[in-house]
Amino acid sequence: MKDLETLKNMVNSGLFALAEQLNDLSPFKSSFSYLCSTGGKRLRPLLLLALQQDLNPTISININIASALELLHQASLLHDDLPGLDNDSVRRGHPTIHVRYTEHEAILLGDWLYGKAISLVISSGLDSKVVVKIADELSHLWCDICEGQELDMRNPQDLDALRTVHLLKTSSFFERIARISACLACVSSDVVYFISRWGRELGNLFQEVDDLLDRERQLDLKGRPYSSDIKNQKSTISLEYLTVKEYRELREDLASRLLSIHDSSFSLTNEVLALAFKPLYTLSV
Repeated sequence: MKDLETLKNMVNSGLFALAEQLNDLSPFKSSFSYLCSTGGKRLRPLLLLALQQDLNPTISININIASALELLHQASLLHDDLPGLDNDSVRRGHPTIHVRYTEHEAILLGDWLYGKAISLVISSGLDSKVVVKIADELSHLWCDICEGQELDMRNPQDLDALRTVHLLKTSSFFERIARISACLACVSSDVVYFISRWGRELGNLFQEVDDLLDRERQLDLKGRPYSSDIKNQKSTISLEYLTVKEYRELREDLASRLLSIHDSSFSLTNEVLALAFKPLYTLSV
């Protein structure tokens, strides 16, 4: 079983290899190379690979699928940062693509990344039925992200509408990562059901922590100069509906829920969770 640092290096190497493979005449060679160089935790591909190894360590990992997930994530961030959406000029301490290059290149690079992600799945060398399953999961995920972003732009004001946004933009991503990892690990349908619910709860928890980070303006942790939701006057569950006392209670509840999704048999996955939720223990409400 490969450790977390090895897996992250493999993911990064795979992304840089994709950039190197682009023809010098490609209009996206510079911007995609720049995107790869701006860093990131690579949380989503790491979660996929860790879960797959924990579920079935005898099956080889597939970097194509991990890279496809990261490309999809990056595509969603590119579009989120655009002037017509969140209008962010900095991400991870670097100028966003539409600032460093142009708005139209950021739009088209995001579109290209989605196509490239599906191409990576098709060329992964996996069984054709598995390829179709994973491509289907990614396609539905992309639709969920787009629908969630559009609903988010309408600035929903009630809890049910906000939860729908979070379900589509965040929980769906983690649930589908879990489902894809189970598909790659060739586990039973019972395990797929369990791991899907586990992924959905993980996504819910991740979103709530993100809302708290917005509330606290944890600049060094989020990698942006200030919260986009605050800047754009968007509602979040944590920002709009909880008192300070309720925030403290929520933080304790989140920490408890984080412990509840740890599984003693998921040793490598638990390391990814520690990476994902490190900010939870630095919040001071």
